[in-house]
Amino acid sequence: MDTYNTPNDIFIVEDSQKRDLTENEIAIFNQAKNILNDNLNTNIKILYRGEKKSNLMYRLNTHNQDEIFDKLFIVGEKASNYYKDNGMNNTNSDTRDYMLDINDISHNTFSYIFNAIEDNLNDNGDESNEDSAFENYFLDENNKEIFLNKISKLTDRNKLRIKDYYYAYLHTCNEIVNNFSHYTSTSLCSELAWSFTGSESNDKIMFHFILKKPYLDFAIYSRNQGHLKTLCNSMNLPIYEARYDHENEISIKGGLLPHFIFGMEYIENNEKKFIVNPYLFENDYDVNNIITKGFPINEEYFEETIKTTNYNKISTVYDNGRFEQTSV
Repeated sequence: MDTYNTPNDIFIVEDSQKRDLTENEIAIFNQAKNILNDNLNTNIKILYRGEKKSNLMYRLNTHNQDEIFDKLFIVGEKASNYYKDNGMNNTNSDTRDYMLDINDISHNTFSYIFNAIEDNLNDNGDESNEDSAFENYFLDENNKEIFLNKISKLTDRNKLRIKDYYYAYLHTCNEIVNNFSHYTSTSLCSELAWSFTGSESNDKIMFHFILKKPYLDFAIYSRNQGHLKTLCNSMNLPIYEARYDHENEISIKGGLLPHFIFGMEYIENNEKKFIVNPYLFENDYDVNNIITKGFPINEEYFEETIKTTNYNKISTVYDNGRFEQTSV
């Protein structure tokens, strides 16, 4: 049975200053961990994302470590399409007419997806690990019109599902896509996520993120054997297996919402530390909401803080799984 664990050295950051937990806060923290463990793999998944501290400092426009934590628990970690300097948003070279929004299900977007998968398979050649049926479908240009015609007959909700399914595949294998991605990569494996933080110990941060059900509304799990593959099969559309199965990758739509960031792990003096989300200790917060509603982030602080960062877009997700993208 899987068990969710955190480092023993646990802190909180208030007003960009780190401090120890009080006895009451330790009790609440342990209660929250027990709830997470009781629901692990039945109602939630715990996901991990490793990142370099220096990258986060730039995105958040911060100058010290504690300020990073302060801001991340308010605004979260956004997908690359939401950076001001993602390599495309601020240049005249960005003439895209596809994937302009997290909800984009246009003909141009599906045309791009077909072409991008075809290009990727061509580039990989014999190194591709895909099933022959998947390869043959996207390597046959004659299938493009068939593909687009089948997509056009779907409901908007199923179009969005199919787009997310194929785009999640591209997200794991195409650096160009990552420049304007609406997804953030995470892993079910903490050790693997930690390895993506680089070799400099003082530059490491790893998110501990709570993914609630229905998973399909908020993330794409490439090994999903359920609704997405059933939908593709019903339309005679090709399915794929996880490209990097050992990574247990899950692509989160829009990024890591602050409401579900349980905490962040980092290294200090060669020891792993854990900064817990301070909103866990808000007055009148029902800790049982941690697996359904997440933390009660102050919306006023969010609006003030996001304007001080290097993000220029945000996405809002509603209880029905609908996302809305807006500019900052």
